Amino acid sequence: MTLSQIQTFLVVSDSLNFTKAARSLSVTQPAVSTQIQLLERELGVSLFNRIGRRVYLSQAGFLFRDLALEIIARVNRSETLLHSFTPMTKTDPLRIGTGFGVPPNREKFLQHYLHGTFQKRIPVKSFHTHEATLISELEGGHADIVMFYRLTEDPSPFSAPSRFREVTVDSAKTLVLGSPGLPKDRWHRDIRILENFPVLLPPQESLIRRPIEERLAKLGLKTKLGIDTGDVELLRKALLSGFGVGIFPNSIFRKEIESGELIGLSIEDVSFDCTLSAYSLDDTDSLHLTTKQVALQILASHWSESPLKEKK
Repeated sequence: MTLSQIQTFLVVSDSLNFTKAARSLSVTQPAVSTQIQLLERELGVSLFNRIGRRVYLSQAGFLFRDLALEIIARVNRSETLLHSFTPMTKTDPLRIGTGFGVPPNREKFLQHYLHGTFQKRIPVKSFHTHEATLISELEGGHADIVMFYRLTEDPSPFSAPSRFREVTVDSAKTLVLGSPGLPKDRWHRDIRILENFPVLLPPQESLIRRPIEERLAKLGLKTKLGIDTGDVELLRKALLSGFGVGIFPNSIFRKEIESGELIGLSIEDVSFDCTLSAYSLDDTDSLHLTTKQVALQILASHWSESPLKEKK
């Protein structure tokens, strides 16, 4: 799909006449027909209905017209913004907060990509704390970006969501995790496994702890909680040693699951879709880029590449 095809479609949709559209575009009528045919072939729908010599927008055509107008408006706005764009000469340092399950030290990862964009070193400082503190720090203007896990279906944790921009850094699902070395006679690939071993959960302050506890209580399971900590390394060692089973976003222990050191069970009653989200104050109406705008896009696009591997 090309911009020329979209513009041709809009002109035809206005006049509902291929000859008039060709005259307006200063091209031949066959050229207009070819553009529309190519567009319809790519979209897999007919954009116009032809009855006799009359041309009408189809249902798909009406839907696509709204989308096409949005595309052209965005292109025009992009041209306006870029014509007035001035590269940043002063770049502010970034302060990034991370919550449970998020690797706390990502300065080098971000600095690598920020340097490529701004052609200069951007200082990045990170701190690791509870989700409630992260939300307070961002709302109070004491952090530029905060990152934490939350359930996909839950509403925004911020009191005024429209003030903040959210990007999805990683998609995950809470799984029941356990070591393949657990006793075979007590290992079940269903909810019963949670009654046979101590259960490890995200810390109390985590946004995903409450719904897991509520579901366990609703199921009436006789579970025994294991160690209650937000130390991911301690939880990892406990799971690998067979101390118990845990319910965590699978992306936190992705390496252990992929290597077979841990088995991840998707059990309907306690498996939730969740996201690792990054938030910042929304200043996207600014005519100039900010370091945090670029950092958010880097986190959304390149997080899966980290930890950073230097390219030779």
